[in-house]
Amino acid sequence: MNTKKSFKQSIFQLLIILIIVVVTVIGLIFIYNLYTNKVNTLEHNQTQVLKQVEFESNNLLKGITSIAQYLDTHYNPKENILKYIVETNVNISSILILDDKGIVSDFHATSNLNTYKGFDYSNKIYFKNISVGTRDYWSNIFLSTVNEEPTITYSFALQDKIGVIFIELKSLSAFVKRFKNSDGSHMIRMFDVNGIMIINPDRPDLIPQRYNAISSPVFSELINKAYSYELTQFKSPVSNVKNYGMYAEVEVTGWKIIIRQNYDLIMQSLFEIFIVMCFLIALFILIASYFTINLSKKMFKSFDDLEQTAREIAHGDYDIKVKKAYYSEFNTLLQSFESMKNEIDMREGFLEDSVNSFKALVDSTMEAIVIHDNGVCKEVNSVALKLFGYKKKEEMIGKNFLELFAPSSKEIIERNLTQDTEPYEIDLMRKDGKKISALGRGKFLTLQGKKIKVSALIDITELKHKDQLLFQQSKMAAMGEMLENIAHQWRQPLSTISTNASGLQVKNEFGLLEKEEIYNCLEEIIKTTKYLSDTINDFRNFFKTDKEEEVFEIHEVIEQTFKLLQASFKNEKINVIKHINENLCIKGYPNELTQALINILNNAKDALNSKNIQEKYVQLIVEERQGKVVIEIKDNGGGIEESAIAKLFEPYFTTKHKTQGTGIGLYMTHQIVADHMNGRVYANNCTLSVSEKTYEGACFVIELDKADKKDFEDYII
Repeated sequence: MNTKKSFKQSIFQLLIILIIVVVTVIGLIFIYNLYTNKVNTLEHNQTQVLKQVEFESNNLLKGITSIAQYLDTHYNPKENILKYIVETNVNISSILILDDKGIVSDFHATSNLNTYKGFDYSNKIYFKNISVGTRDYWSNIFLSTVNEEPTITYSFALQDKIGVIFIELKSLSAFVKRFKNSDGSHMIRMFDVNGIMIINPDRPDLIPQRYNAISSPVFSELINKAYSYELTQFKSPVSNVKNYGMYAEVEVTGWKIIIRQNYDLIMQSLFEIFIVMCFLIALFILIASYFTINLSKKMFKSFDDLEQTAREIAHGDYDIKVKKAYYSEFNTLLQSFESMKNEIDMREGFLEDSVNSFKALVDSTMEAIVIHDNGVCKEVNSVALKLFGYKKKEEMIGKNFLELFAPSSKEIIERNLTQDTEPYEIDLMRKDGKKISALGRGKFLTLQGKKIKVSALIDITELKHKDQLLFQQSKMAAMGEMLENIAHQWRQPLSTISTNASGLQVKNEFGLLEKEEIYNCLEEIIKTTKYLSDTINDFRNFFKTDKEEEVFEIHEVIEQTFKLLQASFKNEKINVIKHINENLCIKGYPNELTQALINILNNAKDALNSKNIQEKYVQLIVEERQGKVVIEIKDNGGGIEESAIAKLFEPYFTTKHKTQGTGIGLYMTHQIVADHMNGRVYANNCTLSVSEKTYEGACFVIELDKADKKDFEDYII
């Protein structure tokens, strides 16, 4: 059944609904902001009070430790120093001096109920803790045997004795009594490290009872669950009343300072305001509705006249006259119907062509394009379908954007979801569950007045695979060179072992072997085999893969590098000159830096050999420049052609004969320094001065961020 709905009625209903919704939303927003402001104000006020109490508590404890330090240097049993301290410090009720057996040798108290010289306190925990070697100890609260008042003690080593300061919390209690809630209750409660109540201005009778709240809601709902200074709801341990508050911890003693306010009182004040707001909202809706009805009657009269005119024209009455009282806009409206229809038809055709052109352009790109709004995919191009392994757009549209990425990449995606980003590396998750590496970038655009996110993704799996192959080739080349170095370094020790063993065998056959000579030869063989073993360990450590960044001293890496190369450098008669600042540290991967240095040093060795130079020099300088650790490696091999310098660090570029070089050594050096260690490496031609002689040669420079020496010491620890 067809139903006809009045346009005037729809507009009128819409206006009424809009007024109700807008006024209600504004009212709710106001109430919410009022609640938020109330909570923020409460949080601010409680934080300030809590900091004051925490500061006062720390001052009290600091004062006690200062008195203990004073006694440690000035105590004399013949002087009245204990009396002076007790009578001038309102927080101290008494001081005991115990000998190494726990017997009272000296004391002074404001009131003396149960303590005399010679009393045995060896069973007290504050004596036991110090007697076993602890320098000082803060006790939990207890009823003092001196004056039967709730007390804590601070015991400490005092020359050859033990000092015990009995501390009453009267001044701290008086301080926290200053802070009250609007209902007259006190804001502050304090518990010791074991949950024993030590201050409660509203229930002071609980203190002598040593009330334990460790299993109460104040611990389970606040202290064990929330962070310090985090506003939280919890129940009172005594009255079971719901509170709003937070806590802080005194670091020295582990005391918990609780600040609270009755949650129901907060809600009651807000509820009263809420009732008033609801009344005002209802009143405003009634007034607005009244004016809307009157305005609608006047506004819709023109629509009624236009409706009547259009109906007459539709029935063929073209002689109908438009009343002069109508607005001019309505007079021209009928005349514009036809021209407007044609114009709209033409523009729709143009818009459809533009959309088709845009889709073709997006589908022709190399990147996968995903348009998403608030984390939901709205549109994708054909490249994205192919990249993620889907056949139809409908399979991707409506999906959560985060579902397109591997779990390892979801954190960085969530972090970048609300901002424009430069290209960064991520892992995608295809429909079949296969993970692929990609490069992503996102930008916000405004489309039809709405801000949306456009993300471009490109598959870099093959590029990463190629980079890994290059790194493996570099490692294999380094392995070949290291095996050659092992051969150089083992030749002499093996000869020594062979000579000693042969000598022993010959002398044994002729009966000339003496015991002392056997001992000397075996000792030489053992010493030489240990050298061979150390050599193997050095080369084995070189091939270990660095798993995590570490802070290390640069001179150790350089010494290890030359240890690996010493045989080949010695064999080629290359003189090494070092100028190293041994106090410099960097953060990175030691083995990778070793490989980078070996690549450069091997290049220098090959350059010196290819030029047939008689006096061969390699100079290595390590120093700090403008906050950077700079490593310079110079040689006197004649330098590099200017046209080749710019290409030195490109993959497969080499100035050597194809049988002597692969062209990946310096490329991997650049990858290690620039990508893995956030540094810089470059080369130029330079001069090298040795013994008042100047040579032409090449210079390779590595610049790395300097690490603090303390970070290295902390890392070692």
